[in-house]
Amino acid sequence: MTRMAEVTRSESTSGMTRATGYYLAFITLGLASASIGPVLPRIHPDDLDEVTRRWADLLAHPGATRDIQIRLQTPEGHWAYVAASAVNLLDDPDVGGIVTTAQDITALRRAEMLATSQAHVLELIATGAPLRDVYEACVDIVDANGTGGTTALYLLDDGRLERWAGQGPPEIADHLRDPARPPG
Repeated sequence: MTRMAEVTRSESTSGMTRATGYYLAFITLGLASASIGPVLPRIHPDDLDEVTRRWADLLAHPGATRDIQIRLQTPEGHWAYVAASAVNLLDDPDVGGIVTTAQDITALRRAEMLATSQAHVLELIATGAPLRDVYEACVDIVDANGTGGTTALYLLDDGRLERWAGQGPPEIADHLRDPARPPG
């Protein structure tokens, strides 16, 4: 995990949109070689309200520290999970800004989500859930942790393959269900 630090000098205490600092995490986190810009447009839309609320709270409390985990968009358009901590040192004449540190926790968050998904599958099995539910949960794990594409799970039933879970392309499903067989 790579860490970064930044001092943000605020022109106004009314909100983070007036901050003059630039977010350098994409360089120090190794997510890009030359991406410097304001942090606000890179925050995941679902995280923006919480970030704004915590920023306002931080500005209202000199000397305070606030921690948050958010998603930031990389220059390639992917979302990186970041744990950030900010200290309000606006009243400190030697600093005069908000000091932030951040750490890329993407790998940790993905491992946590995978473990949660696997625990869900095991719970389905342990409680005797219908086989289709177990298969759908397995497909969900592959979809969430794979590298793209379409995931489907097929079972052989009376010599025919039937899709039991996932979203296989219809033409493949039709072919697998009723494949052309040589005579004889």
